[in-house]
Amino acid sequence: MFILLLLMNKSNLLFYASLLSVILSIGIWMGIFPLCAPENYKISAVFVGLWAPTLMSMSNRYKS
Repeated sequence: MFILLLLMNKSNLLFYASLLSVILSIGIWMGIFPLCAPENYKISAVFVGLWAPTLMSMSNRYKS
């Protein structure tokens, strides 16, 4: 798995990280990934969901 990450260029790596951020955000919101206390699920999901546009813009920045 780590070797695949080394072979990817920055643009693709950041793009897949943004997709993972969206999936993780939905999972936290629904309580599938209990990474925090139940009363903080929604705010944590919003925080993780905000990573997606940042990672996507970085992906576009490193596009060749």
